[in-house]
Amino acid sequence: MKKILLTSAGTGSAFAMAEAVINNFKDKLELFLCDINPKELVSAASLTDNFFQAPLITDKDYSTFMVNLILSQNIDYCIPFIDLDISLFVDIYERVNREIQLHISDKQTAEICADKMLSYYWLKENGINTPETFTTDGIDSNANLILKPRIGFGSVVVELNRQNLNTLTSHFDYIAQEICSKPEITIDVFRNIDKNQFFYVCRERIETKLGVCTKAKLFLDEKLGRIAMKIADGLNLRYFCFQVMQLKGRWVVTDINPRLGSGTPMCSVAGIDFFSAAIADMLGEDGMKFLEPLRNEVYVTRQYRNILSK
Repeated sequence: MKKILLTSAGTGSAFAMAEAVINNFKDKLELFLCDINPKELVSAASLTDNFFQAPLITDKDYSTFMVNLILSQNIDYCIPFIDLDISLFVDIYERVNREIQLHISDKQTAEICADKMLSYYWLKENGINTPETFTTDGIDSNANLILKPRIGFGSVVVELNRQNLNTLTSHFDYIAQEICSKPEITIDVFRNIDKNQFFYVCRERIETKLGVCTKAKLFLDEKLGRIAMKIADGLNLRYFCFQVMQLKGRWVVTDINPRLGSGTPMCSVAGIDFFSAAIADMLGEDGMKFLEPLRNEVYVTRQYRNILSK
């Protein structure tokens, strides 16, 4: 039995990955979880007894905690679910005196995806349409732009104006970006270059509540598929998602997430299980067996389940 560790286990994507392990790989993988919240407040912890409460990612002892956890539990696979965590794990990987497998081990790729300014530069250099993006230092407060955190996920976007600009505590922490229009599409991607395998699904956010997609349309689009392959090959990403919106009549990439998202499980009811495909691929198996081709556009609605913790 190999051991797999999922960090940020309280996220929706970590719960989906934990379910994939239990439902399809419990004879091959032992599930380990960690999160900053206690076990009784983490839904995925109901699936395993191997749970560890971690310090905050920003805590000075976080990396040491993770190194000790990986070594003490003899972990074989690690999957972080927060972009900053993915960047940190590249450094943690170098400190661990043990063979472990990460879905991203390249520091430059992790940093490009985590930092929206670096993402912008990479997209422009590789000929992929993206909104014009600026640092906030010295920017005109009357410009028709929006403010977004430079690093982070689930970003709160606000209009650029003098009042909002004056409230910024650090110009490094935010970027200003051209305003895009809906629809907002997330593209979920599976890519194995060695086996020449590529699969994607476009997921339009029809309704969101508190930042979580609750109604979506799944479809295919050749233009978005070509962008997906270009990003996957250029950054050597295997299981990830990215967002696009409309600007001046064309699709533009607004975010690259080097991981599967909390909305990605909505594809599973259409027979498209990106989480099981990712695990199979990490184990050296054929991930495509979990990805059923989408023949027509379909709609998916989401409800919540209640989980009792003790």
